Amino acid sequence: MDSRISIWGGRPLRAHESLLTEALGLGDNEPGRAARMLGEAALAASMAGHTELAMATANRAQRLAQTADSVSRAMVAIDRAILAMQSNRALEQERDIAQAIGDLGPLESDEICESLGHCAVMLLWDEQYPASEQILVRIVEAARERRWPILALSLDTLAGLEFRTDRWDAADAHSAEAVRLARRNSGDTFVLASALTTLARIAAARGREAECRQYLGEAMELASPGGLAAAYGATATGLLELGLDRPARAIAALEVLDVDTGETYSPAVIRSGPDLIEAYLRSGRAREAGAALSRFESATASDRGTWARAAAARCRGMLAPSQAFDQEFREALELHAQTPTPFEAARTRLCYGERLRRARRLAEAREQLTAAFAIFDRLGASTWAERARRELAPRRRRRSGAADPFSPLTSHEMQVTELLRHGATNREIAAALFVTDKTVEYHLGNVFRKLDVRSRTELVLLLERAGQSPSSEAWP
Repeated sequence: MDSRISIWGGRPLRAHESLLTEALGLGDNEPGRAARMLGEAALAASMAGHTELAMATANRAQRLAQTADSVSRAMVAIDRAILAMQSNRALEQERDIAQAIGDLGPLESDEICESLGHCAVMLLWDEQYPASEQILVRIVEAARERRWPILALSLDTLAGLEFRTDRWDAADAHSAEAVRLARRNSGDTFVLASALTTLARIAAARGREAECRQYLGEAMELASPGGLAAAYGATATGLLELGLDRPARAIAALEVLDVDTGETYSPAVIRSGPDLIEAYLRSGRAREAGAALSRFESATASDRGTWARAAAARCRGMLAPSQAFDQEFREALELHAQTPTPFEAARTRLCYGERLRRARRLAEAREQLTAAFAIFDRLGASTWAERARRELAPRRRRRSGAADPFSPLTSHEMQVTELLRHGATNREIAAALFVTDKTVEYHLGNVFRKLDVRSRTELVLLLERAGQSPSSEAWP
């Protein structure tokens, strides 16, 4: 039985049970091989979303490896470390991964390559991008030369790193190659699903809806429910919908992660929390946004990287009252400057510019929005660039030359109307705009009168017929 191929198949729990049985059958005769099998079994359980089972199996592998050779001990230590980081847990004992890498020795087999690849994944999640990339390039070169099956997984991991560091063309090429290789090997179901979700995330960031959904359709048929590939697919859906200004749909995709896998996968692995918070805010659900931010900050309190802290500061800036948001956004931008992730920095500048414009600080808003647009445009993030463009030139004329039906509305009335368009209640609109419920009712009464509508339903239908957002001062 080829255990490494089996764990990448479509039934990881079956692989876990098979590997466990094989390992126990070896007894004390081959402790190194048995321990490595248990390490593989732990990873298989993790891929299925069974964190407790994975950690229990990894601990069992660690105990068995104490009497094994140094290479086997290193492999088991790496397997256990990646599981601990993936599930946002501190290891009971400090582990020197550098020592484990040294104990692995030269790349003499695809099994050693796979363990070294796990180290690269941990470095990626820890935002040590150059060190992770150096390892991955080395693995890819060796796997290409020797035609090892680990090549597809290594290419997908490299693509994930390139996506995070905004080298999207390179990420697209590497994940596409990973898909081609995984298709050739019917046992690489997880790798195929994962690589398809990588392609989907790239398409989502660029606003290519049809392409994104095509990748996701195939990936979700292959992915284990609740598993890592399924979680990556949900993040792609959330990012796509948020970029297309459909926050309700983004919430539907991301709430599942927040509820069902929030304790299974570390925020550094899934990175869905800030998108869910922003989607709540754009739907006028400030209370839920605040609660989600509290959960996110609690889960990332021990995170050493800058992404989580920068994203949390951005979200605090979106939630903060008018006199307090500057400090939060500036903190986020300072943190972004420490890591090569311009897309994240551009998102922060966009949100900052939107808040500045609402505060009537137009020159400062234009500075942030212009910088955000330039980055989005360079990356090919078309939907995000269009959002920045709308903020820079919010009052576009209708091409037909017809009068703008929303022109009689004041800026406050347009804010209320925009939030209502996303399905927010009066209370949610009041919380989002930091006003009272009575103020919202007053503005809505004016909107109904000026637009000659008698209900929320009529107003929404008018918006749909107009085919545009009415707001030049939309949240946030």
